[in-house]
Amino acid sequence: MDYAEFHLNLTEVEVQVRLENGRTRRQQEAKSPMLKPLEMFDFEATPNLDARLIKEFSTGEFIKKAFGDWAQIFRDPNLTAALLDRVTHKAHIINCNWESHRRKEKLRKRD
Repeated sequence: MDYAEFHLNLTEVEVQVRLENGRTRRQQEAKSPMLKPLEMFDFEATPNLDARLIKEFSTGEFIKKAFGDWAQIFRDPNLTAALLDRVTHKAHIINCNWESHRRKEKLRKRD
């Protein structure tokens, strides 16, 4: 490797480091990504969001329901189809028609 190639490689590395440092600095300045509890979210600033529905989704209870029931929960067939597509992509779905062992134990402990 001659001096010109060495200098070119060194310059390329320096450019990459500067780009990465710039990205990092901009993210820190923007405080991104910022985690915000749902209680602090301003639903009035985004009136097209249904606050009740978002809070209901945040509990994750819809996950326990059958996929066929998701259309009633999300109230939009296109949104439901997109969510199911992403959830089930490359997944093996096993329909269990028997009582869950974990559920039995949970109910037994509750009684």
